Amino acid sequence: MRLGRYLGLALLASISVRAAADDLRLIEAAKQQDLARVRTLLAQKVDANTSQPDGATALHWAVHWDDLPMTSALLDAGARVDAANDLGVTPLALACENGNSVIVDRLLGGGADPNLTFHGRPPVLMLCVRSGSVAGVRALIARHAKVDAREPLRGQTALMWAAANAPPEIVRALLAAGADVHERSRLTHLMVNRADPNDIYTGVVGEVPSGQSTPLLFAVAEGRVDVTMLLLDAGADANDASPAGESALLVAVHSGHDDCATLLLRRGADPNASGAGYTALHAAVLRGSGSMVKTLLLRGARVDARIAHGTTTIRAGRGFVLPETLVGGTPFLLAAKFLELDIARQLVAAGADPQSALADHTTALMLAAGLFEAGPLFDRRERILDQPDSGEPAALDMVQWLLGLGGDVNATNTRGDTALHGAAARGYRSVVQALIAGGARLEITNAKGATALDVGDPRVKDLLVTHGRG
Repeated sequence: MRLGRYLGLALLASISVRAAADDLRLIEAAKQQDLARVRTLLAQKVDANTSQPDGATALHWAVHWDDLPMTSALLDAGARVDAANDLGVTPLALACENGNSVIVDRLLGGGADPNLTFHGRPPVLMLCVRSGSVAGVRALIARHAKVDAREPLRGQTALMWAAANAPPEIVRALLAAGADVHERSRLTHLMVNRADPNDIYTGVVGEVPSGQSTPLLFAVAEGRVDVTMLLLDAGADANDASPAGESALLVAVHSGHDDCATLLLRRGADPNASGAGYTALHAAVLRGSGSMVKTLLLRGARVDARIAHGTTTIRAGRGFVLPETLVGGTPFLLAAKFLELDIARQLVAAGADPQSALADHTTALMLAAGLFEAGPLFDRRERILDQPDSGEPAALDMVQWLLGLGGDVNATNTRGDTALHGAAARGYRSVVQALIAGGARLEITNAKGATALDVGDPRVKDLLVTHGRG
């Protein structure tokens, strides 16, 4: 992050009457990267600590430009090493933002305070972590920077930032210096949308706990296997969880980081942790990861675990979510809805009940046929579609397989809908044909008195009319 963000690179047109014109020559020379001019002015005893109206000094500019000779010349001339501008930015903070470990070391050698912060800014150690400067972090630690100091906004530590995106060598350095793997970020609350389970078309807004993340939770969210291993070796709990009940394992699986999830399982993570309202197995099916499903089953995941409540959602988001309409769903039911035939077969082989249903009696066959899909703008995982729905071939494969497992093709849920209602509404011609061949009856009416023909898309009307006549 460069100096312009903090200093506003243009000098103000109106200069304070208290600053003589000669005083600003040094700053202008540093700003123009004119080392010879800076040395000449220092030899003439121009004050090395003259500042711009915003508080920035020549030393700020020298560090901004990564100019070690100029930085040294100014320090040797008595420049205040911990001078801060009006935003609380010191030369050391700039050097850390730039990731310049040589200048960091020079400033520390000149007396810079590694624990000095102003105006609620992050500790300089965290700035070095963010820039990825391994040597800079080591230099600060050697000068007794507080490794567990927190930034003021979310209460995160250097180890949390490092776990998320810094080189593993920085994580090692922080751990060796005693950084606490059990620290948690500040607890906050987010306003989110969550579907009303009594009305699938109505969103309700509420607060959910957020924050309180450990370094391990940061690492697994980013899929950093090497860092995850370092943290576990340092004593992190493989079953760390957020205030919302999301275990490290669940975060890894839901984020699509199967390597991290596998490592956590090997280190004792509970495959059946369900504090978030669903398990890692549900998340693996949601992500369509057959390999993760297999791993979880081998590790003892309960094959018929049910969803207690869905995940929070972001309006018009594209993330993987489990809506409240799936409360009571098993991994098998999710596989049917998401048309993950190979996963569904795995689950049945592991003992899943193919006749299970949601709390409202919606069956796997209904879900596969298209009942409860959010609509033409959303895919089966209720993410916004970039292109129109093209799931009919996969739906046909799943429906035909489910019909072969038995069960009642004419079963109804609490709204009176059947699998045929779903396929007809979606306009899935081949699926309608398969259901009819399997014994689906057209005369069944739902709670609104509508048959499959009544709700049917024009693409399937002729099939339904012919079936009704037959």
